Amino acid sequence: MQYRKFIPLALCCAAPITASAQSLPSLPGMGVPNLSSLGVPNAAGVIEYCLKNKFLSGGSASSVLGSLMKTPNVKSNPNYTQGTRGNIVTGSGSPFALSSVPKQLQTQACDAVLKQGSKLI
Repeated sequence: MQYRKFIPLALCCAAPITASAQSLPSLPGMGVPNLSSLGVPNAAGVIEYCLKNKFLSGGSASSVLGSLMKTPNVKSNPNYTQGTRGNIVTGSGSPFALSSVPKQLQTQACDAVLKQGSKLI
């Protein structure tokens, strides 16, 4: 009789979440969602949420937020409101709720949104 060795999926296939995770498609529980379709209103709202909750700090985050807020009708967009509640809206599936993931991943997501937000200016 031949025995096969099985490796639990969680051990064999888990990869550390890095800054490059923002370029990968998001699967539930797999890290930061793909932010390539992130819009200005949601980016502004999420950055505001991240600043308020101290996941981001400093002049660069405030500067990017200020520039994004100059876009017409940002505050009236529902995706801005979603962002201020900590929800990243990318248009693919349900919003990514920052409050539903560990603090380390929240910080990484905020950094990724800030980076993507600076590209939208």
